[in-house]
Amino acid sequence: MGGIADAWPMSEGDFMMCMSRLLAASLLFVSLSSTGCTLLTGHKQQGTMLMRTSYYSSALSGRRTANGERYNPHELTAAHRTLPFGTRLRLVYPRTGRAIVVRVNDRGPAIRGRDLDVSLLAARRLGMVRGGVVNLYADILE
Repeated sequence: MGGIADAWPMSEGDFMMCMSRLLAASLLFVSLSSTGCTLLTGHKQQGTMLMRTSYYSSALSGRRTANGERYNPHELTAAHRTLPFGTRLRLVYPRTGRAIVVRVNDRGPAIRGRDLDVSLLAARRLGMVRGGVVNLYADILE
């Protein structure tokens, strides 16, 4: 009666889910740190980068991208704030293990906290459509 368990604001199941997410995030941070991966993006950095990624909807099809091309949701393209147009990125979605190569042809994303927008085809090939906004590993290809 009136113990700590009565005052706890979440169920045991919710608590376990929070703890497992915290553990997963901690393990990801430790593994990235130990392998020399960089958190967040900057095109002068070498090695694998972790990028918070979303995707363009097909509703934007045909609109001009920053390099003058028209957006085609059926191509493997991406938007990044600073990478030069034409830069090729190898993207890996760790949840599915799928990897693709995209070409930067636009500037963005416009939403704070995101590092990359990919085309609808790229999102489908990676298996990230349901996730919406996900963390991807990215390597700049020479």
